[in-house]
Amino acid sequence: MPLTMCPGEQCKQNNRLAQMNVYKAYCNAMYNVALRIVHNSAVAEDVVQEAFLTAFTDLNKLYMVNCPVGFSDHTTGNIASIAAVAAGANIIEKH
Repeated sequence: MPLTMCPGEQCKQNNRLAQMNVYKAYCNAMYNVALRIVHNSAVAEDVVQEAFLTAFTDLNKLYMVNCPVGFSDHTTGNIASIAAVAAGANIIEKH
C-alpha cells in the first residue's frame, strides 16, 4: 500500500481539502487558547482565522525543508514506526 502525502505537504501544495481538514482538526483548540488570551469571542474568532490564513499563505516559509519530523507512536509492534520513517520521520517516540 503506498503512503500518502502528509497533510502539511498537501497544504503546502495549496490542497484546499487538506487545508480544511487541518483547520477542522485544530480550530476549536486554537479558538479556546485565543479566547483565554483576548477574553472576547469575536476577537478570538478573528485571531484564529488570521492565524490559519497566515499559516496557509506562508507555509512554504514556515515548513522548513531541513526541519526534523517526529512521530509519537502509541501502538504495539513496529509497523507504524516503520511507516513513519518511510514517510520521512527523523525522530520516533515509542510509548
